[in-house]
Order: sequence, then structure tokens, then C-alpha cells
Amino acid sequence: MTSNPTPLQTQEEANAYWADKERKKFVVLLQSGSSRTRRSESFIVVARSLDGAARTAKEMTTLSVGRVRIFIRLATAQDLGCVFTGDGGSSEHAC
Repeated sequence: MTSNPTPLQTQEEANAYWADKERKKFVVLLQSGSSRTRRSESFIVVARSLDGAARTAKEMTTLSVGRVRIFIRLATAQDLGCVFTGDGGSSEHAC
């Protein structure tokens, strides 16, 4: 019985993939409230920059925009629903 684990794309690999793309896909996490009343929302957005990703997510959120903490990173293959299609030595993902 052979079992091939499903390789996950690391954040470093995602950063390298998106490096030369003009438009990138970002995962944006927005949080508001204190530690007791914290609310959060996450979005996948397409933008040219971190600032553009933050702006887009703020336009889409239902959180009060007064005091919102923003965490942004480039999307990995897993974030986009892609599955591994490579053969052992390859790191190919299909979406």
C-alpha cells in the first residue's frame, strides 16, 4: 500500500509564485473589538499591492471600520482551493 501525502504549498513558495505577477491574490484578515468582543472576517482579494488589498477588504467588511486590525499575506494554493497534481518530485497544483 503506497500513500502519497498531499504536499502543501508553503508561504515562501506562494511568495515566490506571486513575485512577478502584476495582480496578486491576498488573504486579508480583519479584526475589531477587544479580546472579549473580538469579531473577525477574512477575504481573498485581488490587488496590485498590500495597500490595495487592505482597501478592498475594508470596502467589503461589515465590521465597524473605526479601529480594525488588518493582517495580510499572499494566497497559497490551499487558500485558493487548489489540489496537488505533481508526481513526487514536482510541486504542481491545479485550481
